[in-house]
Amino acid sequence: MEKLVIDDSLYLSPPTDSDIELFVRCLNDEEIRRSTFRIPHPFTPGDALAFLDFCRTTRKQCGRNAHWLIRRSNGEAIGGIGFYLNYGSESHRDELVYYLARSYRGHGLMTKVIKRFC
Repeated sequence: MEKLVIDDSLYLSPPTDSDIELFVRCLNDEEIRRSTFRIPHPFTPGDALAFLDFCRTTRKQCGRNAHWLIRRSNGEAIGGIGFYLNYGSESHRDELVYYLARSYRGHGLMTKVIKRFC
C-alpha cells in the first residue's frame, strides 16, 4: 500500500472501496456541506463509488494519486486531502481540498498534514 507518513500518529494513503462508510459519514457533516461547492449533499454511497472511480481514473491519467485519506496509525480514516489538478498534473500550482471528521478538528492535525502533503 502506498503511504505518506505525517508523524507517528498519522499517515496518508489512497482511498479504497472499504472507505465508503467514512466518506458518507464525514461528507454529510453540515459544516463540510456549507464550506464546499463540489461535494454533493446529501453524500451517498453512490457518490462515494463515483469518487473512487474518479480517483482511479486520475491515477491512471497522471501516474500518481491526487487524492489521499488521512489515517491514524491504527488505519482508521479520519479525513481526506487532495488536489483538483486544475492546471494539469505537472503544474506547480493547484487548488487544495481537504476535510477532517468533526471529532478530530481543532487539534492542529490538518496543519501538520498540509505542511507534509505540500
